[in-house]
Amino acid sequence: MATIPENNNLLTAMQSRFFEEDAACLCRLVRICFQMVHPRYEDIDMAGEEKDECLLTAFQERIVLPAHSGPGGGWNDRSLSLQAGEYYTMPPVVWHLMCYAENQGRFLPDQALEKALRSVLGEETTETAALFRESRKHARKGQIEAGLFAALARNLGLDLDLHDTLDCYVLLGIASPCSKGEVHTGLVWYELNPCLFY
Repeated sequence: MATIPENNNLLTAMQSRFFEEDAACLCRLVRICFQMVHPRYEDIDMAGEEKDECLLTAFQERIVLPAHSGPGGGWNDRSLSLQAGEYYTMPPVVWHLMCYAENQGRFLPDQALEKALRSVLGEETTETAALFRESRKHARKGQIEAGLFAALARNLGLDLDLHDTLDCYVLLGIASPCSKGEVHTGLVWYELNPCLFY
């Protein structure tokens, strides 16, 4: 196993969240994602069991996702395949988060959020970012009911098209529709990216 220098900023950031072994393999996986937009399973240079454990952790944390969507399009609809030919992707907001960690040695989720939003919205990110930050405070186990976004936007006096805002969140990997919604209640839930709680 290749060793990562102790003065490595990304490793320092990872070690603030993960055990040493997990932090080291996640650093390697993130660097592969920096080099390749959609790395394949066979492009990830790790031993089989280590690679599989690393990908499982990265998937649970939503650092890396299978490139193919499931029937509902949400993260929890994607099945993680650990075999040759499978492609993976890093959500845009996570890519920005990891770039900040590489440069600063710590995770800066709010800055990554702003940078990701600017890539789609230009400079008009204040309200969209404010709604996410407020939503994050109200999330239960990292999830939030869709109707709460509207209530929070009203409370904050935000003038947002919520449909467009949620589409933007999904596009950037900030949030994802969840298939846990109960059919008889009609409630739709969103999972917020765990990386934005770092």
